[in-house]
Amino acid sequence: VLQRELSAKIILISAYDDFTYAKEAVRVGAFDYVEKPVDYSYLTGVIRKAIDHINQAQHNQEVLKRSRPVLVSSFFWDLLQTPAEDSRYFLSDSVGYLEIPVQYACYGCFHIEVTNDIEARRRIGIHRFHIRMMELKDQVAAKLTDFPFCYHLEQRSSLTVIIGTDIATDACIRLLNEKLWELVDEQAQDELQLNI
Repeated sequence: VLQRELSAKIILISAYDDFTYAKEAVRVGAFDYVEKPVDYSYLTGVIRKAIDHINQAQHNQEVLKRSRPVLVSSFFWDLLQTPAEDSRYFLSDSVGYLEIPVQYACYGCFHIEVTNDIEARRRIGIHRFHIRMMELKDQVAAKLTDFPFCYHLEQRSSLTVIIGTDIATDACIRLLNEKLWELVDEQAQDELQLNI
């Protein structure tokens, strides 16, 4: 039952008063063990406790589900900042759990920094600056549609982009350079000055 329904709680009710029997029941996954004759007020308390555990587990699952984008972002920051040998041990378990695609032949990473961020924030205001950063992210995504995997890591005034593709490495680099130069040319007269 517990293998099919992880949130299930089993309350075993039995006439056996042998403690080893109760201990074995809990060891194999029973939530609690109630001896006969049943004290219904005690059983009601056990049921309430089981319901509380189920509700807490469901809440935790929902929080974890909502946290997935943060976990993925954290994974990529750790990947970029951890030495290769260390990342092999610390991050490899997360790849499957977070459904990070690892099937591509070529991966690349580049960083776009707004070099005039302080001046731009003063000139256009902080709200407009953040809107422009979101638009920049959208423009980068539109430029990189040739790459089947594209993940953006956002910071205050920069974007780090990780791409994955099956294009050969040399061709991948050429295509990426072409797309990035197009972006730089388009942004030349913009209020944000970029360094890639």
